[in-house]
Amino acid sequence: MPTEPPTQKKRTCVLTWVRRTDAGGHVETERIADVTWQQRAGAHYLSYEEPVSGDTGSVRTTLRLEPHALTWIRHGLIDWTHTFREGDSHVSRMTMRSQAIAISTQTTHLQVDVHPEGGRVELRYVMTMAGEESDVALELTFSPSE
Repeated sequence: MPTEPPTQKKRTCVLTWVRRTDAGGHVETERIADVTWQQRAGAHYLSYEEPVSGDTGSVRTTLRLEPHALTWIRHGLIDWTHTFREGDSHVSRMTMRSQAIAISTQTTHLQVDVHPEGGRVELRYVMTMAGEESDVALELTFSPSE
């Protein structure tokens, strides 16, 4: 993953993600148009407010992209930090109001490619949440806003 000078200014980008679960049986797609992209200390950060329906409050999400890791950080109505590294298992706890849910993942594939014009992340993992296991394939792409 090429790095850019540490003085890189914040940029606005568009983030698109496609999530497939259980061998492609269920597909979700989302496009987020107002994402802040910046680079600090060898990592790229994508930050945005998640759309929340029916609740008061918000969820601020930051994706930290490193050559061999993706860390998902959420704060607000949902608090959760989880790291994905190919070949690694990771356990975390997601908190929503007063409810806490244990989440474990086994990451089977992670490829992070960031360049000056944007980037792409491919992630596959097996996730166990609330006692249920699912296979997940996630593809994230981002590029600067026009």
